[in-house]
Amino acid sequence: MQEVAIKLGLAKSSYAGYEGGTRTPPIDKIIVLAQLYQVSTDYILGLTNIPQSVNCMISNELQWGGSHLNEQELKIVQQIVELMVNKSQVRPNPKNQQVDVG
Repeated sequence: MQEVAIKLGLAKSSYAGYEGGTRTPPIDKIIVLAQLYQVSTDYILGLTNIPQSVNCMISNELQWGGSHLNEQELKIVQQIVELMVNKSQVRPNPKNQQVDVG
């Protein structure tokens, strides 16, 4: 905990407050934490349970069917996943609901 606090330029007690949920880190500290742990800021903020950003995925050289995905393909995959996540967070409007009859 002390090492992370030093990297953030904070007292150990301040960082402990972030971990304990009694203090909210400012955005600049969230960015440093994301870089330090190599996760996305969305993951730090609890907006996703997927820790890796597209940059992390690129560095890991993801594959699909034996072929490496390039940066453009990974961005497309990210956009699709974000659309799916955002769609699941939107409350359905009963007037616009479709019923699957088949």
